[in-house]
Amino acid sequence: MMEAEELAAYDAVLRQRPAGGIRFTGTGQVSEPQAVRDALLAAFAAKGGQTIHADATAVRPAADAAEVALSDGTVIDADRVVVAAGAWSERLMRPLGVRAPLIGERGYSVQSAQHDWPDDLPLTVFEDRALAVARFDGGLRASSHVEFGAPSARPDPRKWRSIEAHLGELGVAFSAQPDRWCGPRPTLPDYLPAIGRLNAHPQVHYAFGHQHLGLTTAARTAEIVEQMALGQPAPRWIDALRIERFG
Repeated sequence: MMEAEELAAYDAVLRQRPAGGIRFTGTGQVSEPQAVRDALLAAFAAKGGQTIHADATAVRPAADAAEVALSDGTVIDADRVVVAAGAWSERLMRPLGVRAPLIGERGYSVQSAQHDWPDDLPLTVFEDRALAVARFDGGLRASSHVEFGAPSARPDPRKWRSIEAHLGELGVAFSAQPDRWCGPRPTLPDYLPAIGRLNAHPQVHYAFGHQHLGLTTAARTAEIVEQMALGQPAPRWIDALRIERFG
């Protein structure tokens, strides 16, 4: 439980001090999610990797290799392909005869570059409002809502307005015109990811369905996919995450 002096730290940023709180230790937070992405892309390029910005429309096995068709008509030949397209992975897996019952578990957030939230306050969840507030290098972010639907469905503006109303009631300093975001978390029915290599097409690997834990589990997932792609032994428990479990 949080002590009175810990709760007092919220006096400067909230209209009313919380009546109580629970602090979780041993946790971590990135300072800026986009900076993590940029660092990974830079490291990939430094090792000779090439990044192509395009829409992949199909993965086609070919003998002991595979090819990826892009929306502009380009076809890329590869020895191995990893399908890691998040909530959009289903449309790439279906033509391969694989059932991947993904749904977009969509979340909403607003972010303000102008705020007075101190950097020593941790990510805070207001349980009675289902609202999470966290400070990043780029601003203060408030997140809420879970919405099941198609990954590319249009956002519901009422969700953003609801978050902004909660911030106003709490007294959190926030921009009157914040940046708004909505994104689909890739979620499978059993809430476990799909990681493995297709039985019918062993040159095609996959890694998706990590729901809310994509960033948290990305590094370990990448290590496992690398092991399989190089023909090295993977953990035995990975068999439980094969996409074929859905028939």
